[in-house]
Amino acid sequence: MSANKKSRVMMAVLSLMISLVLIGCGEKMPLISEAEGNMIYLTKDGKVTAFLVESFDKEYYSETELEKMILSEVEDYNSQAGAGSQKEEGQPVVLTDILSPEEKQEMGLNDAKTITVQLDYVSAQDYSAYNDTLLYWGTVAQAKTDGYPIQKDLSSPADGSVLTKAQAQEMGENHLLVLQESIPVQVPYKVLYVSSGVTVEGNTVTFDGTEGGFAYVIMK
Repeated sequence: MSANKKSRVMMAVLSLMISLVLIGCGEKMPLISEAEGNMIYLTKDGKVTAFLVESFDKEYYSETELEKMILSEVEDYNSQAGAGSQKEEGQPVVLTDILSPEEKQEMGLNDAKTITVQLDYVSAQDYSAYNDTLLYWGTVAQAKTDGYPIQKDLSSPADGSVLTKAQAQEMGENHLLVLQESIPVQVPYKVLYVSSGVTVEGNTVTFDGTEGGFAYVIMK
C-alpha cells in the first residue's frame, strides 16, 4: 500500500473513532466510510454534504480518471459561480474525498465493489444548480417569497393528522425542505409534516417521486 493510501485509511479510521465519540454526545457526523448508499446531509445553516455510491467492479474503471472528471466539473461550476479555484476557501462545491473499492477492502468494509464520492456544497442552492434538480432549504415564509410556496396538503408522520396547504402557510417561521430527487435526506430538525410520497425514519426523509413534482417537509 502506498504511503498516500495508508494515510487516507488511517484518517478514515480516526474519523470513525471521532464520530463514535460525537454520537455519544448526541451529534451525528457523516463519514464517507459509513455511506451505504446515496445520501444527502443538511446542516442548520443550509450546507449540504452528498455521498454518491456507485458500482466500480470493472478492471478498466479508473479512480484517477473519475477524480479528474469530477474535479473538472467542480472547477467549471465554481468558476462560473465566481469562486475560482477549488483551493480557495468558500467555494460553492468541493470534491472532499473518494473512497475506492481497494481502500474499502483494506478498511474491512462490506461494499468493496463500490466507489463512494463525497461532495460538499456551501448551500442547497448550489447543490440544486450543480445537479440540475431542486433542493430548497429555508423557512415556510422564505419559500413563498422565493417562489416555492407549499402546493400540497401535508400529514404528520407521528399521528397522520392533516395539515392543509393553507394552514401550512401560517407556519411561516418553521423550517422547510422542498425536494425533487428520490434520495434520502437527513435534516437537522424534527420532522413535523410531510407531503404524500415522503417516508420518514428518524430525521431522514425520502421522496419516492412516483407523483412527480416536488415534496415538502416542514420541521420545527
